[in-house]
Amino acid sequence: MKVMRWVLWSAGGLAAVLALMTVAGAMMPRTFVATRTATYAKPPAEVWKVITDFAATPTWRPGVKKAERGPDLTGKPVWNETFRNDMRLSLVTEESVASRRLVRRIFGEGLPFTGRWIFALSTAAGGGTRIVLTEEGDVPNPFFRFVSQVVMGHDRHLDTYLTDLGKHFGAEVVPSTP
Repeated sequence: MKVMRWVLWSAGGLAAVLALMTVAGAMMPRTFVATRTATYAKPPAEVWKVITDFAATPTWRPGVKKAERGPDLTGKPVWNETFRNDMRLSLVTEESVASRRLVRRIFGEGLPFTGRWIFALSTAAGGGTRIVLTEEGDVPNPFFRFVSQVVMGHDRHLDTYLTDLGKHFGAEVVPSTP
C-alpha cells in the first residue's frame, strides 16, 4: 500500500512538473534568434572549405554520425545529417557566397523545431577568420520550447559547432556573443 501511494505521488509530481514546463513554454516566444562568434587563425578560404565540405562533417563534429547527400530541393543542395542519438535532420543550402556567407535551413515534416543557420565570415586581424553564426529558430511545441530555452540554451549548439571547428584546426576556441 505504501509503495503504491509512493508511485502515485511520484507520477503525480512528475506530471505536475511536465505540465508546469509546458505552461511556462507556452508563455515564451515561439521564435528566437541566437548569435555567437569565434575567431580562427586560418584564412577565410580554408575555413570555408571545411564548413562547406558537408560529407566530411562527421570527421570533425563528434556529435554527427553520418552526412549524406539528398535530392536537391528546388535546385538547391540538400544534406541529411544523422546525429549520435540517431536524430536525423535535412538541411538545404539556401545561400552560398564563397568565403563570406552560408545559409542553411532545416526542413522536414513533424520536427520539434525548424530554423536556419547563417554563417558570416570575415577576415580577422592577422589574416585569420571571424565567424558570426546566427540561428533563427522556431519551436512550436511549448514543452520543447521550454527545454530549448531554459534547459539547453538557444546558443548551446552554436557554441558546440564553433568549438568543434576550432578543435579541427587544432585550437581551443571560446565562442562569445558579438
